[in-house]
Amino acid sequence: MAGSLAGADGVFWIGVLTVVGLLAWLGFGMARNRKPDLYQPRKLFDELCKLHRLDRREIVLLHTLAKERQLEMPALLFVHPEHFTPGLRHDDDGYVEALAAMRTKLFGDEPTIERPAAA
Repeated sequence: MAGSLAGADGVFWIGVLTVVGLLAWLGFGMARNRKPDLYQPRKLFDELCKLHRLDRREIVLLHTLAKERQLEMPALLFVHPEHFTPGLRHDDDGYVEALAAMRTKLFGDEPTIERPAAA
């Protein structure tokens, strides 16, 4: 009887090792065939917002600006201060001041705000 238990245990462990090996082989094969997702603009943008400790209002402002500038990669706002220059169509002083404050927060410089002369 002891011999049959040893044989059963051996078969059990051989089965377990076979299943584990098969799963590992399948897992490595799938991981190797999966293309890395290197282009994740949203993830990069979110990470930069977190690193700069931006609040929700500031993040919404950056999203608005990225859409206005038609940026495929919104994270470019963090490296190009010229995006914070208000467009000609904005006459909302609150928006212009928010852009200036955000530029100062991100880049540490004080932009000059030029307003068109009133006619």
